[in-house]
Amino acid sequence: MKIAYFTDTFLPQINGVVSSLATLAGALGKKGYKIVIFAPKPARGREVHWKSENVEIQFLPSVKTFIYHDFRAAVPISPKLLKIIRQKNPDIIHFQTTFFLGGGGILLGKLLKKPVVGSFHGYFMEPEYLKIVKLDYQVKIISNILWKYVGLFYNQCDAVLTYSQDALKDLKHHKIKKPIFVVPNSIDTKIIKKVDESDLAKLRKKYKLNKKVIINVGRLSPEKSLEILMKSFVNVVKNEKNVTLFLVGDGPSKNSLINLSRSLKIERNVVFTGNIPQEDLLTKGYLQLADVFATASTSELQPISIIEAIYFGLPLVGVAKRGTREMIQGVGLLSQPEDPKSLAQNILKVISDKNVHDQLSKNSRQEYERKYKLKKVVSAYESFYEEILEGYKQKKLKRL
Repeated sequence: MKIAYFTDTFLPQINGVVSSLATLAGALGKKGYKIVIFAPKPARGREVHWKSENVEIQFLPSVKTFIYHDFRAAVPISPKLLKIIRQKNPDIIHFQTTFFLGGGGILLGKLLKKPVVGSFHGYFMEPEYLKIVKLDYQVKIISNILWKYVGLFYNQCDAVLTYSQDALKDLKHHKIKKPIFVVPNSIDTKIIKKVDESDLAKLRKKYKLNKKVIINVGRLSPEKSLEILMKSFVNVVKNEKNVTLFLVGDGPSKNSLINLSRSLKIERNVVFTGNIPQEDLLTKGYLQLADVFATASTSELQPISIIEAIYFGLPLVGVAKRGTREMIQGVGLLSQPEDPKSLAQNILKVISDKNVHDQLSKNSRQEYERKYKLKKVVSAYESFYEEILEGYKQKKLKRL
C-alpha cells in the first residue's frame, strides 16, 4: 500500500504531531508500505537527518509565519507538487494538520479521486491555545469560528482519525459528520535505552536534584498550564522539603515561569533543563530520575510525553479533563482542573506512600502493553487503512 502524508509541521520541529507521524511512517515503512511525507521546507541552516526504510520526505517551498517561531507555511498546491503526487500515485492521502498542506491534501485527493483521511491531533481552537496567539478575548465567539473552520476540513474527508474517545465525542458534538475512527498514539521503544545507577547519579549531580523528583516533559507554553503545576508545588514543598520539580523542555513561557518560581520562593526546588534533544531524553536517563510524572494541562488529546512516561513505569498525576483524564484513569491519580491544592495532594500521595507509588508504577507498565505497544497500534492502522480503501471502493465507510 502507498500512503501520502501531508503535514504543516515536521522535522526538525519537535512536537506531538511530528513524533506521532515519524513513528507511524517509520513502522509502516518497515512493513513494506511505501510512504511519502509532504512537509514545509525547514529554514535555511536547519537540516533533517532522519531516515527510515521505504519513507521519502518531499520538502516544499515555505515561508516563516508568526503563529510559532518555528512554524512555516508551505505552498499547498503547485504544478510540481501535482506532478510528484501523480508519479507516487498513493492509495490514500492522509493529512495531519488543518492548515496549508492539509488543504492541499484534500484538493489533491479530490482531483486524483483518492480517499482522503484527516487526523485530529489537538485543540488549537480552544482557550488554552488561543492564549498563545493573543486571541483569548471573545473566546467563545473565536472558538466557535475555529471549530467551524475545522469542520470544513474534516467534512471534506472520507474518514477522520483521532486518538481518544473524548476527542471522538468532541468531534461529533461539533458536527463532524464523516466516519470517525479511534487509534491510539505509540512510541518506538527500539530507540529507548535505560542507563545504570552511575549514569543516573551523574545526571542528578549535574542538575542538583533532590531525593524526590517530580518531572514534566514538554513545551513551556501557556496551554500547558505550568503555572498551576508550579503553584501546586508550593504545597508539595511545604510538606516534603527534599523534592525537585524537574521541567524538561523549552518554550515561550520559560522566563515567566522562572520569575514565578522566584515570586513563590521555590526557585531552589525547581530545575529548568532547557531544550533536551528527543534522543537524549530517551537514552540518557531523564525519565528514570523521576518518582512521578505530573501535568496540570487541560488541553491535551493524547500526548507522546505521557506515553513515554507510561512506558518507563512512572506513576501519573494529572487533571480530569480531555485526553489526560482518559489516559490517567485507572493508572494514575486525577485532580480537579485548575486546582493547585488538589494536584498537590495527589503528588504528595504518590511520593509519600510507597504502596501507592509501586501500584501505580505497575499499572503504567501494564497499560503500555495493553494499549500503546507499537506492534498493536500499527496493526490497528493497517486494519484502518484497509477499511478505508474497501469502503471508498464501495462508497460506504463504517463509523466507529
